[in-house]
Amino acid sequence: MSEPYTPHKYQEDGIAFLLERGCAGLFLHPGLGKTSTTLATFHILKQQGLADSMLVLAPLRVCYTTWVSEPKKWDFSSDYSIGILHGPNKNDVLREQHDIYVLNYDGLAWFVENMPKCFDSHMLVMDESTKLKHANTQRFKTLKKVLNKFRRRYILTGTPAPNGLMDLFGQVYAMDLGATFGPYITHFRNKYFTPSGFNGYEWKPKPDAGERIFEALAPRVLTMKTEDYLELPELVETTVEVELPPKARAIYTQMEEQFLLSFKAGDVVASNSAVASMKCRQICGGSVYGEDRATHVVHSAKLDALEDLIEELSGQPALVAYEFEHELLEIKKRFPDAPHIGGTKGSVSNAELPALIAKWCRGEIPMLLANPASLAHGVDGLQGAGRAVIWYTPTWNLEYREQYIRRIWRQGQKERVFVYNIVASKTVDEVVMSAIASKDKTQTGLMNALRDYWKK
Repeated sequence: MSEPYTPHKYQEDGIAFLLERGCAGLFLHPGLGKTSTTLATFHILKQQGLADSMLVLAPLRVCYTTWVSEPKKWDFSSDYSIGILHGPNKNDVLREQHDIYVLNYDGLAWFVENMPKCFDSHMLVMDESTKLKHANTQRFKTLKKVLNKFRRRYILTGTPAPNGLMDLFGQVYAMDLGATFGPYITHFRNKYFTPSGFNGYEWKPKPDAGERIFEALAPRVLTMKTEDYLELPELVETTVEVELPPKARAIYTQMEEQFLLSFKAGDVVASNSAVASMKCRQICGGSVYGEDRATHVVHSAKLDALEDLIEELSGQPALVAYEFEHELLEIKKRFPDAPHIGGTKGSVSNAELPALIAKWCRGEIPMLLANPASLAHGVDGLQGAGRAVIWYTPTWNLEYREQYIRRIWRQGQKERVFVYNIVASKTVDEVVMSAIASKDKTQTGLMNALRDYWKK
């Protein structure tokens, strides 16, 4: 059942911002209504004859959830025809007339090859635009070929620079075709960064890079942080330290020092430091993949800590983040009734998700397991009952981390939210937590600078 759309003042500002610009970005934290703001903008443009239809690029789960359900909520968009360009019927859908077309980023190559000429009058929305942060990917290069076909281009994200300022170039180029930072990433790097690290393969921002980047970007981007516009309950972070048992510690130390593990069933080899880091993280979680993809269990310290937390929560719904499939399998052995979202066998499908969320909101699911890559975007409603987020495995990805936590800590949440980080003491887990904190400073700096620009 649709309802009248009454935007908040900050949403009205967002609509006006987009209407005034043919290319723009909304850097809005989850819960501030990026989708409805964009829908309202499209509705006005459609009424004025300035946009026939809208093409939305989004992660697959967001395609099937957010961009299907959100238009149905509001009276002005409830009768919009929505065509999902995915699955066996996508060619038929593309030939049909729809108000909104929704396409997964991974379907870009197919779309560009089959794109009708009439799409040159359409509005392009790039939701979760960090999918375009790397300008050297095939995804970006494919989209670049047709960007000029769209009269209006908008990017939407709550975490524009999850791994640093370099992440901005690809997204911003897709929005403005190089008007802000120029047409080439090499020029962007040389202007704002200096080579550093091993053989100069890393790029460090120049001392004034942040300020100059913010100044160049601000006129085309509107940024809003949840805490500036909504009264959210307190977010409390807690570190739950676990000690690796002596045998696991010895194995972990050997991996750190020699990049080699010897198990009875065979060797687990780390060919370089990146692989070794991943192996070390797996050991921290309790098990590790061998060269034959067999799983070797080395300890249960984190499983024990997770069980203690679940007992302390006494049935209060907890959202648990895991990273590796073998972690999921071990957790499921101890908690066989816990559903999971993660693209693996037995995962909750897109079609089953609404029923799962309804059960969660009724307090019938004490634990929901979800891989951050699968849950970070496009799942709303978990704030209805959840109060706890548990990180079984700390993630390097700041975007996933922020988006994951904000599945619970967002508009509609009435209670204090607790985030529990299960960290193996004196291991790479602590390095990951430190790296996330460092990236967060860059992310926060970007959001604050843009916010302050518009306050002035």
